[in-house]
Amino acid sequence: MNVEKLFAESPEFETQRLKLRRLAMDDLDEYYAFASDPRVSQQSLWNCHETVEDSIQYIQRVLDNYERKTVHIWAFVLKETGTLIGRGGVFHLNEPMQSAELGYAIASSQWGKGLAAEAMQPIVDYCFRELDCNRLGEM
Repeated sequence: MNVEKLFAESPEFETQRLKLRRLAMDDLDEYYAFASDPRVSQQSLWNCHETVEDSIQYIQRVLDNYERKTVHIWAFVLKETGTLIGRGGVFHLNEPMQSAELGYAIASSQWGKGLAAEAMQPIVDYCFRELDCNRLGEM
């Protein structure tokens, strides 16, 4: 498994309806909009963001993780509007086992449209083809 490649390339992807790129502090307002929705956090392992500060802290952790090369998160952005509607990434990178875990969150207003699957497919493909993963799990 080639974790160094992931962080050196920091790949961006484009699907039919989405652009996937690194999450950035500039995404704060749109990130908070969906992270503060209790319906979204009910489906995840994290607590609902009650304040903008919660989202600032999360995004800062993401940025720190890019630097530490431990977790890679992509922002899911609608191509049509440029709106951030979710995020997903690769966690628990285990080079000796050639494995990683995947996780995502998407705005409840976008549920039922197939966008999460559309967003995660290029990430899955990249993990198997480019990083030499042989196992991916879901968080």
